[in-house]
Amino acid sequence: MSPATLSATSARLDELLTRSRRASRGLAQAKRNAALESIAAALLTNTDAILRANEKDVAAERSKGTSDALVDRLSLSQARLKDIA
Repeated sequence: MSPATLSATSARLDELLTRSRRASRGLAQAKRNAALESIAAALLTNTDAILRANEKDVAAERSKGTSDALVDRLSLSQARLKDIA
């Protein structure tokens, strides 16, 4: 293989690898976005059950004497859940 052919082949290979990396990142980002959208939809779909379970968790923490500040961070509302989603 001549030096010119080798150089052209190397340049083409670099270009293909660069394009492959970009495509791979795009696919990974698309999968992450799809997963996050699915999680958000599940949170919104199951809001009532999540809030009922959260009420039990908050009550249990209050009965243990957990500080109000920590209980506040644990507490969920429809608005908080919507913001999370």
